[in-house]
Amino acid sequence: PLPDSVVVIEGNRIASIGRRGRIKVPVGTEVIQATGKFILPGFSDIHVHWDAWMPELFLAHGVTSAVDLDSFFPWILEQRDALLDGRIRGPRLFTTVRSLSGRLLWDGKGRNTNLRPEVESAEMARRLTRNIPPGREQFQLTKTYTELTPDQLQAIVEESHQAGRKVMAHLGSLDARQATLLGIDGIAHGSGIALATISDPDKADELRTFARLGISVDYPMFLMYHSYMDMSRADDLVRFLVER
Repeated sequence: PLPDSVVVIEGNRIASIGRRGRIKVPVGTEVIQATGKFILPGFSDIHVHWDAWMPELFLAHGVTSAVDLDSFFPWILEQRDALLDGRIRGPRLFTTVRSLSGRLLWDGKGRNTNLRPEVESAEMARRLTRNIPPGREQFQLTKTYTELTPDQLQAIVEESHQAGRKVMAHLGSLDARQATLLGIDGIAHGSGIALATISDPDKADELRTFARLGISVDYPMFLMYHSYMDMSRADDLVRFLVER
């Protein structure tokens, strides 16, 4: 905390911060009195699933940067550009590629794989990642999702880094230690951290089985039913839980 302070802003940048009387304020500068108030940096929300009504609401609560973690709709990119050039008031929006996913219980056949392609091999993971425009102009991050094998995740990481993008991972079968050693740059939901702390290999294998069945092991356990879930498999899952 810096009491009795002055913040000098030039354009859209903070030029200097310091105690009043020690900071040079250019002649003719517009002065905004903030006596009795606190000035905070803008907050960054790094896990958002973006919707059209969000921009001004985020800004009103001090969020000046947001990361959309599944930017597969073209209108999201259009709104990102409108925020950037001032046509819309809101936070700066960072976008990710369509989640590159393996096959958890709820990722089975019948889903719209054009929105979330199902990775079947390391070669396919590498090809899908290479097909994304390089650099950070269109997408700033690559998002990975749940049931990827180590070689698939490594391929995505290598290709993303080569293209100039970092990787945010929503983990499932892989734990946080494994994914970190494979080169990811961030973890969504804190996923995989609890699993990485289990030293008993039998217990770890059992928890990985839970993850493959679509049950979280990183926060209070719950069963998620979806309209596209095979309900006969869901019954098998319930029996699996009851037996334990």
